[in-house]
Order: sequence, then structure tokens, then C-alpha cells
Amino acid sequence: MISILLIFCLGILVYSNTFHCAFHYDDIRFIVDNPAIRNIHHLQGIWQFYPGRFFIFLSFAFNYHCGGLNVVGYHFFNLVVHLISSCFVWWLTLLTLSTPAMKGNKITQHANVIALLVGLVFVSHPVQTGAVTYIWQRAASMMALFYLASLCLYVKSRLQPPQHRVLRRSYYISSLMMAILAMFTKENAVTLPLMILVYEFSFFEVKENLLWKQLTPFLLTILIIPVTTLLSQSGRIQEIQRIAEAPAGISPIHYFLTQFRVIVTYIRLSFLPLNQNLDYDYPVFKSIFEWPVFFSSLFLITILAWAKCLFSKYRIVAFSIFWFFLTLLPESSFIPQNDIIFEHRLYLPLVGFSIFLVTGVYYLWGKNSLKIMGVILGVVIIFF
Repeated sequence: MISILLIFCLGILVYSNTFHCAFHYDDIRFIVDNPAIRNIHHLQGIWQFYPGRFFIFLSFAFNYHCGGLNVVGYHFFNLVVHLISSCFVWWLTLLTLSTPAMKGNKITQHANVIALLVGLVFVSHPVQTGAVTYIWQRAASMMALFYLASLCLYVKSRLQPPQHRVLRRSYYISSLMMAILAMFTKENAVTLPLMILVYEFSFFEVKENLLWKQLTPFLLTILIIPVTTLLSQSGRIQEIQRIAEAPAGISPIHYFLTQFRVIVTYIRLSFLPLNQNLDYDYPVFKSIFEWPVFFSSLFLITILAWAKCLFSKYRIVAFSIFWFFLTLLPESSFIPQNDIIFEHRLYLPLVGFSIFLVTGVYYLWGKNSLKIMGVILGVVIIFF
């Protein structure tokens, strides 16, 4: 409870000056000028507006029902989502440090301190401003909340002793429900089943028959996104899709090549969040032989190769790197987006960065002195 209280207090302190920030950009189209959110009791109207992000617009309808277009309520809701997500990051770290693969590792002796520091890094990171203060981008933070809740509950079910079948099944069903909510919040949730698979191979003793029996329901949730899109091709949906189309002149291959450089920018923002920007004017690269693309690709390949080398001895560090790249895939691959780079896309990947930073500092200095680790990460959190 002390850890949760500290995470909440720091998060409230960090965002205490944002409650009166006005509506901007997509806030106008999706909130201010959106008749679909005017009546929270008209669920069919909310559903028909954008079925694939039903829970986002339901939350906007809730805000409108409670306070109209008073921005304070919308910002308060966003902050609550961020605080709860940060607590799930703390819980996920605790659960991970109690998995079979981590038994016997000295870091587990300091699990409470490690998990708290991970939660504090996540809640205070300035890049999260894009998903917390920019009201419409609660889509990123709400999806992350359900995503993290689903994974935490899944891990909790796996950690239950075999004789606790009822409790194990309850956690599993709850995890599956959270996965479904995530799929109806934002399309990025599509990586959740693959993340569970990566987690299984990273931290549990995998039994193939049991693995696929457990994973199949989660894999089926992926169908929610394409099926919902196909069954809801209303004029309004088509208009939204038209707005979201990639700018003229950006092909999938050019977008993909540009993302090598974008991901390096994301990594730089994770470590050094200076010169943040809500609306980047980012160059489009069209050849692998352009030096920014070429060296960026080499850099990213080196990181992934390094993660593979770390896996046997520093499993949680390696997993955090895999998390960062996997959660970026939906918006940093071959599928062109209207915006080449957007800081709110780092919301979920920063879970991996937070775990990487804290566990990395622990293995470098914390094993010998927790005080040195505390001072280093304390300075980092204050800087953030």
C-alpha cells in the first residue's frame, strides 16, 4: 500500500498543473464536436460512431454526462487511468520477480524496492504527457491499462498452485475479459497474445500442450479487431478511416524505412526526454542506404542481438527490451500512419524501458549497494 500511495502522490504532483489545459487537435473532432457522446444512455449511438474504440468514446460520454465540456473532468479521468496503469506496472514487476525463472536470482530479494522504482519511473516520465495531458490520447493509456491488467492477471493465474483450481480459473477468465476490453479500446492491443507467449517462454517452464490450450482464447481475441471493422463499415467509420490514412507519397516501404530512425528517436526520448514535440515535422526516408536509416538499423539490430545474449543471465533485462520493440510494432512497421512519429505511442513501450532502466542500474551498481542505486534512480526520477 505504501508503494501504491507513493506512485499516486508522485503522479498527482507531476500532473497537478495540467487540469485546465484546453482541448487540442483531435479533441475538437472526437469530443467537442461529437454528438455521439452527448447521451451516455444511447450506447448504440456510441457503438456506431467507432465500434473498434467503443470504450474510449464511452469514457468521453461519461465525462460529458458528469461535466459537459469542462476540461477538468477529462484531465482528471486521464490522470486516474495513468495512475492505475502505473500501479499495474508496479504489480507486473513484482509478479515477474516471483516467477520460476527468477528464483535464486539475487534481485528477487529486493523485489519491493525494484517494483516501486519501476512504477515511479513510469508514472513520472515526461513522454507520458502525450497520452495523459492530450485528452484524446487516453486511447493509448486506457488500452495500456487493460493490456497490463490482462497480463498481470494471466501471470497471477500461472503462479497459483495446482490445487487452487478455482482461483486459478478466476484470474484466467478475468485476464481474458481485460484482453477483450483492450481490443475494443485501441488496435495496438493486438500484440497482447504474442506478449503472453514471450512472457511464457521468458519466465515459465513451458509445456507445449498446456501452453496452446491457455493461449488459444487470447489468440482468438485478435479477430475482434478485423471482424469489428468489417461489420461496421458505416459512413462515419469510413470518414474516420479516411482522416487516418497515410499522407500522399508515403508508401509502406518508405514508412518502414523511416521507422528505423523514428525508433532511435523514441529510444533517445526514453533516456533523454528533451525537446519534446506534439507535432513533429519528420523527414521521410526512401532508401536503406541513406545514412540515418542505415546506421539506425544497425543500432537496432545490435540492441536486439544484445538482448538475446543477455537472456540467459539477465532475463528480466532482456525481456524489457523485447517488450519495448514488440509494443511498438503496430505503429512502427509496414502499416503507414497519418503521423510518422507521435510521442503517445511510447506509452506502453515505456513499461519495458522502466523495467530496463531500474533492473539495469541494479545489476550495474545495486547488487553491491542499494543506496547507490537509490541515489542514481532518485536523481533520474527528479530529472523526469
